[in-house]
Amino acid sequence: MRAAVEARYAAARAWRPGAGVRATGWLPPRPPASEHPRYDALVLAAYELYDQLNAQYFAGVCPPATIGANPRLRRALARALPAVRLIELNPRCLTVQPDLLADLVYHEMVHLWLFTRGRPAGHTAEFRAKLAARPADVAPADITYRP
Repeated sequence: MRAAVEARYAAARAWRPGAGVRATGWLPPRPPASEHPRYDALVLAAYELYDQLNAQYFAGVCPPATIGANPRLRRALARALPAVRLIELNPRCLTVQPDLLADLVYHEMVHLWLFTRGRPAGHTAEFRAKLAARPADVAPADITYRP
């Protein structure tokens, strides 16, 4: 399992912007805060979702990202650092509420998608519109972590 995670990290490091993708503002990819093997199953599941969601909702525009678990996230469920193509997930939250994984990955991918298109990557009106474009049976109205 560790080899599969390492292969995904290598793919993110090897990616270069192509046609139709923001050409400037990218920084070298950053490794996740924790590369502990106990998070490998979570990370691999997130990578599979990333590929599926990228094809289904983003037309494959989102570049390969490094996805990792960050046990130091206290209040956030996840975070995206688009310039370094990093998505970090809160593993404590996902052990309590594993059904949130797809929603969290999608949410963070919207940040990356906006950055890739050269748009502000915050919680803008365009961001909210992209979240709303996802079918209601897939996207929950509220994603809240209550430890």
